Amino acid sequence: MSILDKFKKTSSEPTKEVKQEEQKKEEKPYTARGLNFSILKKPWITEKSVTMSREGKYMFLVPLRSSSFEIKKAAEALYNVKVVSVNIVNIKEKKRRLGRTMGTIPGYRKAILKLQKGQSIDILPR
Repeated sequence: MSILDKFKKTSSEPTKEVKQEEQKKEEKPYTARGLNFSILKKPWITEKSVTMSREGKYMFLVPLRSSSFEIKKAAEALYNVKVVSVNIVNIKEKKRRLGRTMGTIPGYRKAILKLQKGQSIDILPR
């Protein structure tokens, strides 16, 4: 045990056990439930969205940087339904004035999910 032992080079090749663990991690499918809750923030409930739900289309408020693929996977994982298509609507921020000061109303993003025929999501409380 010398002081210089910590400066010695060790073998840079990982062991077989480490390689097997890495392969198991890569094979894991996309099922992150915590992430799904952060992608689908809340259902967008309006008169128009309620009439669309009768046709099998549901509206959700989603983050500004989320993609349609992420939204589709999150909805399928959370609600156990088959999503056929995802349409996204971006609402830009609006400027508002109160006296002399200018302010903004923040923008948001809505996702319209179309489900497979015969499937539904129970969003509205009865």
